[in-house]
Amino acid sequence: MLSISLDLGALTGNATGEFATVDHPFNYMLRMNHEGKAYMFEAQLQQLASSRGEASIRQLVQNEANLRNRPLYATDRGIPEIRFNDSVILRKRDRVYRLALLTIGILQTKQHQLFAAQCLQAYCVVIGQIVQDLIPAKSLSQPQGFHMSVVQQPDGTYLQTTSYRISADIKISARWLDEILC
Repeated sequence: MLSISLDLGALTGNATGEFATVDHPFNYMLRMNHEGKAYMFEAQLQQLASSRGEASIRQLVQNEANLRNRPLYATDRGIPEIRFNDSVILRKRDRVYRLALLTIGILQTKQHQLFAAQCLQAYCVVIGQIVQDLIPAKSLSQPQGFHMSVVQQPDGTYLQTTSYRISADIKISARWLDEILC
């Protein structure tokens, strides 16, 4: 079973040693600047496209699909011949591993997970599909619930951690974390 914990200190800039643990791996939502909607990663997607020499993320996705299709079909010039070094295969393998990990995290629960829905919505926007706001960001409740766990380490010692247990339909923001931790 996949489990994800968020380092509260990294989000607030304070070295607290406290973590938030979500009830399902991708059951959280990212928002920026106190906006009332889920963050759609526009700047990061544009930066990715630019770093690969494309004008837009949509063009990058289309070119990746065409690159994948090129060796599958013969053209008027005959059967395609492809040459590449081992690093290409290793990068593709790593992508498959990441996708398998994401799939495990999503399929381990029947519940719709907020971050998975947020990423799906961002992808639909990239490929030009019109989608409604999948995540009712304004109606999500504030997180609550203190959690402590003690875990035995391989050397026999015990490690105590404290966290805030997060369950469905909550939102985390640096502002909320500052209020809790300060």
